Amino acid sequence: MSISTVAIVITDLVFSTLAIILTVTSTVVMADIYRKNREVLFFRYLLFMSTSLCIFALSKGGGHILRNILMYTDNEQTWQRLSPFTGSINTIVFVVLGIIFLLNLDARTLSKAFTEIKVRTRRITKELQFKASVLNALELPALAVGPDYRIIEANTAARHTFNIPQKEGPVYCYSVTHGLDRPCEEEGIPCLLKKTFNEQKTYKTIHRHHTVEGEKIHHVIYNPIFMEGRCHCVLETIIDITEDVQREKFVRKRLKEIFEQRKSAALRSLVSGVAHEFNNILAGIFGNAEILKMKTEGMPELQKHITPIMESAEKAAD
Repeated sequence: MSISTVAIVITDLVFSTLAIILTVTSTVVMADIYRKNREVLFFRYLLFMSTSLCIFALSKGGGHILRNILMYTDNEQTWQRLSPFTGSINTIVFVVLGIIFLLNLDARTLSKAFTEIKVRTRRITKELQFKASVLNALELPALAVGPDYRIIEANTAARHTFNIPQKEGPVYCYSVTHGLDRPCEEEGIPCLLKKTFNEQKTYKTIHRHHTVEGEKIHHVIYNPIFMEGRCHCVLETIIDITEDVQREKFVRKRLKEIFEQRKSAALRSLVSGVAHEFNNILAGIFGNAEILKMKTEGMPELQKHITPIMESAEKAAD
């Protein structure tokens, strides 16, 4: 045999031996674990798998070792006669082991396991039904939205408000509330859904939503819903404030009109008062100038200065 052939044979022998040692060790360890936890069906399956691997390694590794020994001792013909049976031996071993395992199964353990599965399934179903009934009890539209914007659950009010279809497949919040085909942030519309997931706090905002009755102004409250210690979804509670906003706009408009009217009236009153006071002052000036003119009758030098005063007072009064 050449050096390369010897190296291959040695490598094959080493790895075959290691495979046998590892599988036997794992089977022994698994058997010990199973003895301490006989009621756990999962450990029984692990024991079966480790035993199967162990027998497979013994059969396969033993076959490799036997082949190398026979070929190294110039008994190649013997190996050629045995080789067709090695695959059949492995198959027979697996079948026999499977039959033994199935016959050894504890029917009561299986029954108990299936009963537990049924009980858990019923409990989960009841919990889901209870959550759905609580959600539907809300008169306000409410959406349970996942981190991928998918609507996990919508109550009756929300389905009616946004005409959410009853269909299989994911339905996303941005498609039913804004009529978009991608998240609101990508369209430049601020959304607090991601912020609620990241910071796990309650947030509030005002949105314009598309509804079956047209565009509405909604006050949206984002509440994080926790499950098993993490934020499972966000509950969006939607309050229609369209009428309130319109009423507020109307009130502001009326207040502005009233303010303008009162401001104009006050300005007119102020101007009238100022004019009245100014006329009183002019009346005093004009009256005194007239008296002065009467007393200086026959004094043309003085009266020529009094006449312009009286004329200016008359013009100011007009």
